[in-house]
Amino acid sequence: MARDSSSKKRVDAKIVIVGSSGAGKTALMERFVYSKFTQVRVQTIGATYVSKEVFRGKESIHLSIWDTAGTERYRSMMKQYYRNAKGAIICYDITDKHSWDALRSWATEIRGNEPDCRLFICGTKKDIVDEGYAPPGVHSDCVKFYAEGLQAPSIVSSSKTGENVDALFSMVADELWEEVHQKPLKKDVVSLDKPVRRNCCYSA
Repeated sequence: MARDSSSKKRVDAKIVIVGSSGAGKTALMERFVYSKFTQVRVQTIGATYVSKEVFRGKESIHLSIWDTAGTERYRSMMKQYYRNAKGAIICYDITDKHSWDALRSWATEIRGNEPDCRLFICGTKKDIVDEGYAPPGVHSDCVKFYAEGLQAPSIVSSSKTGENVDALFSMVADELWEEVHQKPLKKDVVSLDKPVRRNCCYSA
């Protein structure tokens, strides 16, 4: 059934996805927006922009999602993408301790540039551990302890299977909705998602 656009309200929110190179940022974004997974991909240069609209009742939340490069050579230009970000998803590969160690510097950098930006921690590549191809590189208790200190929700996902990807972005949307309205969201509200459009900026 068609939605009555005249009665709909809209909330705009810029979201950045950051983390080390190879941490699964692009795969996470593509799984959420396009429901697809690509095994082999080229490295992101600068940042790639996509958008998706999610609904909370008659109100829409327009997520402008920026998938950023994780290599050191582009680190100096990342600050421009943090500007006015309402939320940041910091990714780490759960099989790679180095990507977890780097997560702390990403969190510090974002908080230093956008103090009011909401942080969300996302462990990626859960399928690799579940299928026995590699052991976890960081203990879950360590992640939980750090996330609580940062006051950042954390989740472990798989872009390959789609596990917890929609749950992550739903959590982001819910928190941003609550921040705008300064009241808890009714959790029985059904969320309906649809992709909007894709515009690339500095993408390979």
